[in-house]
Amino acid sequence: PEPPFLSQDPHLGNPFLSPAPLPEWPQLQPSSLQGAFQWALEKAQAALNSIESKPLETCGYPETFGALEQATEALDAVHSRASVLESLRDQPELRAVLREWKPKLAAFQASIPLREELWKRLKHAAESPSGKGLLSEAQIRYQEEILAGFREQGADLNSPEKARLKA
Repeated sequence: PEPPFLSQDPHLGNPFLSPAPLPEWPQLQPSSLQGAFQWALEKAQAALNSIESKPLETCGYPETFGALEQATEALDAVHSRASVLESLRDQPELRAVLREWKPKLAAFQASIPLREELWKRLKHAAESPSGKGLLSEAQIRYQEEILAGFREQGADLNSPEKARLKA
């Protein structure tokens, strides 16, 4: 089945965004990577914004942890394919794109646990009835890992401490 992040999207012509589980490696060219990263980063930002815009009282596991799991799926896929391509076919053009994007990706990933509205919704969902008793073992484990990871990365810090961490 087609990954949900790629369904009905105009960027399907970009080989880095192909829904195929195994991409056509010869089609993956550095010239396509820049656009794929940009699109996937914008898609991830929009997905996180969507979670944050949900009314707190409507935030259960699917609307928070489930949505978070899918939020960076496209970005992770593009990055994974680019990393594999780098090890298979190291090229100056590819290195240049990755040199530009690796700091952007790291900054984006580091910013996720510091998003206060997202953190509020995750904590609310974990404390709600659906977050305590109606989940599978895998969902409970995922929820625990996300909460622990967010805490370890500064989600519980106050605003000045978060600002200092971001700097």
